[in-house]
Amino acid sequence: MSQCSDPLMKKQMCFLLARHRINFEVEGDDDEEELNEIIGNEKLSEEFLKVAQDLDVTEAKTPEDIYKSHLAETGGFSRRREAGGAVVDSA
Repeated sequence: MSQCSDPLMKKQMCFLLARHRINFEVEGDDDEEELNEIIGNEKLSEEFLKVAQDLDVTEAKTPEDIYKSHLAETGGFSRRREAGGAVVDSA
């Protein structure tokens, strides 16, 4: 890991080590403490929350947001049903 100069790449490698539960200790690095915390999954929930905020998925979605049922009424699935196609339950 000492050969890698990109700090984001180092973090990603530490997350991979943590995911596979490989015991590894970073030594002699500027971000040694942070990288060892990542490997130990000490702040895993905080990282998941950061990703959720970045992706804007922290708020619960309604079924209409997920299935886009308002689009089905104007075309797409509703036209196929009227044209004699088989009725398919999406759930």
